[in-house]
Amino acid sequence: MRQYTVFLKKEMLEFTRTYRLLILFAVFMIIGIMDPLTAKLMPYLLENFMPDGMAVSIPDPAAIDSWTQFYKNVPQMGLIVVVLLFAGIVSSEYTNSTLVNMLTKGLRPHTIMLSKVTVSLAMWTGAYWCCFLITYGYTEYYWDQSECSNIFFAALCLWLFGVVVVTGVTAASSFFKNFYGSLIVIGMVTAVMYMISLAPAARKYDPLSLATKNMDLLNGTAVPADLRWSMIIAVLLSIAFVLLAAAGIKYMKKKL
Repeated sequence: MRQYTVFLKKEMLEFTRTYRLLILFAVFMIIGIMDPLTAKLMPYLLENFMPDGMAVSIPDPAAIDSWTQFYKNVPQMGLIVVVLLFAGIVSSEYTNSTLVNMLTKGLRPHTIMLSKVTVSLAMWTGAYWCCFLITYGYTEYYWDQSECSNIFFAALCLWLFGVVVVTGVTAASSFFKNFYGSLIVIGMVTAVMYMISLAPAARKYDPLSLATKNMDLLNGTAVPADLRWSMIIAVLLSIAFVLLAAAGIKYMKKKL
């Protein structure tokens, strides 16, 4: 436990000094502000950019439009930033040779991995829910959200998918000495999830559904029970990634 606490403090300090914490929260706070603002201003922007003489009926923005922006921007922008910030979380230790001395002096690989995963998940969780609360607050201020169903459950699903991404990136990073290996692996994992989602019979087991069915939950065309298996698989996959990451450090220890 003492080793875990010491290395945890080291990871938190590193996240702060390398500005990854600042960048992560800044990006997600901007997304949180941008979601309702984009929905609010979209009709005015479309009216101003329409060609002269063309009349188009544009409905008034509603709460669902704000959440549409949220579930478009977080996966497309937020998770990409997360991957880029965390892709070198272990491989940078190999490059800088900072793990060699600690491992040779008895620091256990699973202690290193648990501390890294703890900090990474804490950063993802804090940034994500900060973004969600900002979007929720502005959306509640501008519109009536009673038409939206399962608001918090839909957000929980996307957060859980982010957990899969963070643990997956960490696991990939433990097997490579460079930044790009992690990006390739997490890209391949995402591609496999996408191909699974193309098969209707397997779709209910695909963790990717946690990031694609959110609007269906809000519209009421899907219910939480529909994503039960996707959530279970996501949890099991995250645990498997953490175990794989510890195995990766053991493997790389022999090669360092």
